[in-house]
Amino acid sequence: TTPLFNPLNKTTCIMDAEKLLELEKAAVDLMSPPYAITEEARKKAERVFLGLKGTPMPYSACRTVLENSHSDYVQYQAASAILEAVMREWPLLVVEEKEKLWRFIVHFLTSRADLANYVREQLLHVLALMTKRASLDPCKSVFFSFFLDAVHKLLGMENIKMRLLSSFLVSAVLSEFSSSSSSSYMGLSFDFHLKSKKVFEAGELLKVLNLTVRVLQQYCSVEWSALSHHDLSLFTSFLKILSQILQWNFQHTNVRPWLFASPDTLSSPFKPPKSFSPVLLDPCFLQMLLRLLLRALEREEAVLELVLCLTQLASLSSPLLSTDSEQQTYLLEFISGILDYLSKRSDLSQQEVYGFSCVLRRLSATFPSQHFSHLPPSQLQLLIHTLTRLTCLSAQRAAVIARDSLDYPESLEHFLEVWVNILGGAESLPDAVCVGLLEVFHAYVQSKLCAPRGWRSLAGEGEEELLDVEEADSEAYADQLCSVGFIARLVPARTLPLLLNLLDKCTSDVLHVLSVVHLEPSAIGLHLKQLESLFEDVYWLLLVCGYSLCDIVQGEEVLIPTQLMQFSIQNQSNTFMDTSVVGALLREEGCGSIGEIPSISSLNLDPIVALVLAVCRLCVVEKAYVKAGLLEVWSPQVCETSVWFLSSVVEPYLMLNETSYEQVSLPLATTFGKGTEASKWLTLFVVEKVAFNLSVWYGEERVSLATIKLLCNLVKSPERARVAIMSDTLWSLMRQFSSDKQLACCLSPAVQRELMSGLVQCGVGEKKQLFYAELLQPLYQRFVNLVQRGDFAQSFQETGVQRSTLATLEALCGLAQTSCIDSIPDFFSFLLPVLQTSTHLIQLYCNDSEVTSVILQLFSLVAENYVIFLNEVRECELSPCH
Repeated sequence: TTPLFNPLNKTTCIMDAEKLLELEKAAVDLMSPPYAITEEARKKAERVFLGLKGTPMPYSACRTVLENSHSDYVQYQAASAILEAVMREWPLLVVEEKEKLWRFIVHFLTSRADLANYVREQLLHVLALMTKRASLDPCKSVFFSFFLDAVHKLLGMENIKMRLLSSFLVSAVLSEFSSSSSSSYMGLSFDFHLKSKKVFEAGELLKVLNLTVRVLQQYCSVEWSALSHHDLSLFTSFLKILSQILQWNFQHTNVRPWLFASPDTLSSPFKPPKSFSPVLLDPCFLQMLLRLLLRALEREEAVLELVLCLTQLASLSSPLLSTDSEQQTYLLEFISGILDYLSKRSDLSQQEVYGFSCVLRRLSATFPSQHFSHLPPSQLQLLIHTLTRLTCLSAQRAAVIARDSLDYPESLEHFLEVWVNILGGAESLPDAVCVGLLEVFHAYVQSKLCAPRGWRSLAGEGEEELLDVEEADSEAYADQLCSVGFIARLVPARTLPLLLNLLDKCTSDVLHVLSVVHLEPSAIGLHLKQLESLFEDVYWLLLVCGYSLCDIVQGEEVLIPTQLMQFSIQNQSNTFMDTSVVGALLREEGCGSIGEIPSISSLNLDPIVALVLAVCRLCVVEKAYVKAGLLEVWSPQVCETSVWFLSSVVEPYLMLNETSYEQVSLPLATTFGKGTEASKWLTLFVVEKVAFNLSVWYGEERVSLATIKLLCNLVKSPERARVAIMSDTLWSLMRQFSSDKQLACCLSPAVQRELMSGLVQCGVGEKKQLFYAELLQPLYQRFVNLVQRGDFAQSFQETGVQRSTLATLEALCGLAQTSCIDSIPDFFSFLLPVLQTSTHLIQLYCNDSEVTSVILQLFSLVAENYVIFLNEVRECELSPCH
């Protein structure tokens, strides 16, 4: 029979049997374990293969090796030699030689079904490289034709392995022409890569897409149960090819490839040219993918590729969709197909939920929110209903599925992001949307609370250690919480009272359990699990409350969200505004005993004010029971999160800047406005909270750092700082820290630095100079007493002395990193003798990296924050310190 492809003429063989044996022996030596061969023999074997790769025109020799060698490794080296020779000698080969080489490799691949996978892949790489090298030659049409003819012929064979080979060939060629920097063999210029890619995109890529779609369409009608393992592998291979095409980075401008070498397919939109519209805009194409998804649910790899394809189609944009009408039409067709699929699936699998969360997230991020609002009412209502169902399902399953499964938590985050994207520009919301939003918000809150309030299962044995992680949940779940906070602000009339009731109930339950434990300390073991669950509930409620009341942003002026301000204005006639309630709670008046701390939800207060006071009530409960000797029972995590909440709320609300708003609600102005009694009480309450935490929770570094951040946020505003500096508690804290008493000794170095920075920021108003004098003079005296000790040169390495030195230097760094322009001359005069003495310290502690590092940081901070503001005379004073 006539072979499918004519092999290369065998008369040109120059590889004799002796050389072939030498190659096979070298392969054995290279593959031998280290103890079975000498280093010299291994190097000799390496030189044999290097010699083969360096041989000019090695094609005949390599053909002989491929045909006659029984060693996979030798065959691989022969294929690699051909690859390097094609790269090196392509311009020297005539067209006939190139064609013969192509035909030989294809014939060899089709005649050797038992070829090792890595040898086959290397030979396919040769074919792909030849196709690419020919793409800019006059003979490009010949090789493109060779490529497509080979694929068609292989697909037409009855042997399933040959059909699989066709998919491998297509994948190799696509990888070679793609913009991935790892796919292109080195040795070609960037311009060559770019030009050959554009040539391939102009014609052959669409042909490959059409071929792939025709192959996949066959799987929509065949009996799935009758497919063999190889048939399913062929299906998966062509799905990967389709996914590869739909993730193609089309290049429309003349930029260098390194600028687009590794595109982020999860954020980059799919931008094919207009020529792709007959395939991609055909509704049957989307329907085919959805039918295949339904049939392939049991094959995880296939589902993943189909989800990637749908996700890329969801990001389709210009030039294919260049007008608003085209985008609107495509969006309607795409959503209709997705919703039709989901409406038929009553029990979605985990993979489906996660997959469609990715698809809808990408769709909502690609198309403007107004396009969603312009959908037909029936479609929009169905979309909202489906989104509500999927979001609530993800929330419920995320709460009960094992913690090591991330699909449902990620799905929940994606669906929440979809809500934000499609409702971000909405001015008014239909009732159906508001109902859906409330369901979603309630479901999310329930997913974080344990029974009977929510779905979260009680912590099992050993699970409590999972809470002790480096990254706080306020950061790890920041995207989720931002989305939930946005949703809460869209329907504040329902969400804020819900949060208030839950937080107040949880606080009351904690109060009740702690009262029992306080009266019967021996019963603590019986209530420990209950307390852990309650504290976990309180923890998550604090996070949700914080993100609901505030926009958590960095580097911008933080304002009260517009939706909340409007809600408070509309609701102000229905709320109780007696600020004496605030004072009674914050000054702990009316609390005859620690079991009589009043509830907040029973008062008819503005929900925003009530939520802030509910957290303050929680802090009062904490303080009362810690003073009662139950410190070990209280959760440091809850303490840290309550401080985080206050820190987030203080900046936009407390002594709010009314000029930043068109209108301010009366309840907010009365409670938080500048100069009001309630705002002064709140400011002093925060100062008391800071001092209390640092005196009690000094062993918990995260709590201490969060507390200092609260202090810094409090004194950012001059108005709040003027009230704070009037507090005797703040002065007591400052004196205790600066004089190196117990507080300063117990705090970690990082906390020492940040606390000093925070205290420096407190210095405002008429008492500023006195405050700085009482803060800095004892600190300087601590430093002098330390370095001028008579035995310091002998005792500086003792643990106590080294720790005291480090604590003092950290405090000085805190001063240096806080640059108050009007105080820089005074601060520099204070720091200059310290810097001069530190040059001696660094010599003593030259072998102590920790102390040396802090000293160098001190110099660096002074240079960074002070030098620019000093005149030449003061700069010269600093120079001898270096």
